Amino acid sequence: MKNPSLLIVVLIAILLGSCAKWKNKERIAAPVWSDDSSEIAYILNKYDYRRNYPDGGDVKNEEYSVYLTDTELTGNFEVSEVLEGNAEDLFYMKEAGYLISGSFSEEYHLTNAETGELLLTFSPNDSGICGDKIGNFQSINVIPSFDGSMLAVLETRSDCTIDIAFWEEENGQWMPQNTFDVPGNDFDGVAWIDADRLLVSACEEFCSEKFYLVHASYGVSEIDRTDNFSDPCLFVQTSSSWVDSTGQALFVDENRELAKASIWDDEELTASYPDFNEEYYQPGCNEFE
Repeated sequence: MKNPSLLIVVLIAILLGSCAKWKNKERIAAPVWSDDSSEIAYILNKYDYRRNYPDGGDVKNEEYSVYLTDTELTGNFEVSEVLEGNAEDLFYMKEAGYLISGSFSEEYHLTNAETGELLLTFSPNDSGICGDKIGNFQSINVIPSFDGSMLAVLETRSDCTIDIAFWEEENGQWMPQNTFDVPGNDFDGVAWIDADRLLVSACEEFCSEKFYLVHASYGVSEIDRTDNFSDPCLFVQTSSSWVDSTGQALFVDENRELAKASIWDDEELTASYPDFNEEYYQPGCNEFE
């Protein structure tokens, strides 16, 4: 009989050796409809992965590109430059001619939708972290208005406030116009409710505790309401979203392929909102005058 201890040692060596190899991986993320629902965009994240038994795995060389396809998912066209990092958020403003992509904990990129040229990168300006914030990173988010004429750039700050800057294009260059701030160590929900105003859900002691309306020109007003008004207002952030105005939702299926279906087919999702209706997936919100 062979020495069982020797066999165990050999098996462990084989296992560890196989785990130590770097492998190329790719993953589809953040499929969205264009603002006019005529095309679909999605992110293809690429990276090198090495399993690190028994602690999990290591990742390096993260990069991504944005791809376009038609509404029947029958073609794929790489539209952006290869960008560094990992992206989980995407907006396709076809009418205005640009894409916004990025990650809540890293940075966002503004890309020309026709040429793929990188036009602008939005990164956190404050290196310090609010002492009350969960996570050792600044949160950043860039959300285009319904028609793409404005960008709302939100960023957490070391003084435990949230900056909201509104950018507009002037003579071919995007420039900040007005900047406001609200109290909070983070934010867990942001959406345009009309052409000029954002709804922001801020985190202080708890998240979804304080809500603010932020007008691009006139500033901040706190919302003093106790009813559950926010769910339909924050369900989609703007006119480019993972679900279109007819209720067709985009997702990555169990085979890691891009797919679409009626949002009403997701019974678990719709049941999680007791009053779920078609107003949820329309851009904007009628709760405020």
